[in-house]
Amino acid sequence: MENFFAGYRKAIPKQIIDLVESGKTLFKQALTLKQIANFYNTMNSQIIESQRPMIVEQAIQFEAVVKNLPEQMKSSSKKNEGEEFQQQLDDYISLVQNQANNIMKEIRKLRRLHMTLIDQVNDLFETDFAKNKNVWKEKMEKIKMTIEFGSKGRDPSLCKIWRTHWDYQIYKAFECQYQKVLLNWSTSSSEIQTDLVIYRKSIAYKPNIEEIKQKYLQDVRAFVTYPVKNFSGIGGDPEIYKQMPVRNCSVVERVYEKAEEIFDKLLE
Repeated sequence: MENFFAGYRKAIPKQIIDLVESGKTLFKQALTLKQIANFYNTMNSQIIESQRPMIVEQAIQFEAVVKNLPEQMKSSSKKNEGEEFQQQLDDYISLVQNQANNIMKEIRKLRRLHMTLIDQVNDLFETDFAKNKNVWKEKMEKIKMTIEFGSKGRDPSLCKIWRTHWDYQIYKAFECQYQKVLLNWSTSSSEIQTDLVIYRKSIAYKPNIEEIKQKYLQDVRAFVTYPVKNFSGIGGDPEIYKQMPVRNCSVVERVYEKAEEIFDKLLE
């Protein structure tokens, strides 16, 4: 615009300069509002489904700020061209931007925690529970710490779905290890110390076979009921772990059948 008038050696009228500057400001504000509107309309798709209740309070606050338009913006009057209107619009945009940044930061934080949990739970699948029980417990503690960090400062009821989601994933990892241990019980269980002794001119076991069998089956029962008595997950749905022995009854039955086979051979 200035170059155009400079070519004719004419001074630019102040009214035109003011209109141009006003247009630049309005254009910039319009672009910002468009970006905010786009974020507002797509925000729901950026939130992980199980985390939606956890972000609901911030979402309500954001929506309230978006809908709280300055009075002058609610009409198409010429009053909307004044400095007061411009200031109100700037203040409104600044407020909405801050609120959008806050909720976006929270969404990204929760998403990062969710991705961390994916890695942590996947690691449980790869950790041998029979050989590394303490390591498994340590990894579970790290998962609990991640969950607690994401839940901190929030209404526990709003975190219930997220916790439940991860209890289901942990259940899958634990059940995978549970089945592996049971299917390989004869090699994965702890050793039972026995001695061969001479008793009444014949070789016998000490402790005797019945005592060995009792100890063997006692260890089996302790592990089978471990999810029921000693595992509560992360507080989403602790009852699901109590169903593990029933859901794996065919595997449990096979362990007892295998035990009978082993002790029948010892008696031969």
